[in-house]
Amino acid sequence: MSAEGYPTPEEFVSEAIRLVEEAEENGITLRIMGALGIFIHSPPEYQNLYLRFGRLEGKVFTDIDFMSLSKFRKNIPKFFTERGYTADMMVIKLH
Repeated sequence: MSAEGYPTPEEFVSEAIRLVEEAEENGITLRIMGALGIFIHSPPEYQNLYLRFGRLEGKVFTDIDFMSLSKFRKNIPKFFTERGYTADMMVIKLH
């Protein structure tokens, strides 16, 4: 699989931060987790190291992992669908 046409690391970072900010504006607490969360919170010299790994056939990130408080559970699916995301029912059932 080629990385051509795949979102850049900067696009992943921008989208993750945008979603956290919009969630906050809607009274929902979201936090970025996983590889992207580590990347965002790392000093620039370590971000460059991460980018040089060249993993996943040129893709740096494959998804954005979020966490939230259980009290927002009912609000989160609507929040994401209103922004054009679709739910993966298998993931929802697992969690």
